[in-house]
Amino acid sequence: MALTLGTGSLALLTLGVATTLMVSERPVHDSSGPGQDLIAPEVPAGLAARLVDGSGDEVSLSWNANRSDPDLAGYIVYRSEHPEGGYAAITTDPVRTNAFIDRGAPAGGDCFYRIAARDVARNESALSELTGVRTLASPEEPDVATGTLQAGF
Repeated sequence: MALTLGTGSLALLTLGVATTLMVSERPVHDSSGPGQDLIAPEVPAGLAARLVDGSGDEVSLSWNANRSDPDLAGYIVYRSEHPEGGYAAITTDPVRTNAFIDRGAPAGGDCFYRIAARDVARNESALSELTGVRTLASPEEPDVATGTLQAGF
């Protein structure tokens, strides 16, 4: 049995002879009512970035998994070349794990990342704290005429 009260809900579970009362901050929605989930998930925490081993322009991101939102659909990853703004989503569908590899990071520059949690109702959290990494310049192509590789230093 579930009872919705304002923006919260109560659920009463009877298991054998024990009865448990659960209180939730999220409303319980079912097909019997016109309720709409308008509550965004919690802001993700613990975002970290590093270059993928052996690659100078692929960035591995990881963060703490959101375990408090039962209707979490995943995470949207945002990237910018400037820490103060200009973040654009680089994932269109939510990432369903707490890790992502950005294979499209621009070579030879700074990349800053933030993520947002998204629930099944498409509510999106505020952006996380930022993290950044500097990618390496692409290695120069070998000079075919001489057979030498220019280091570019």
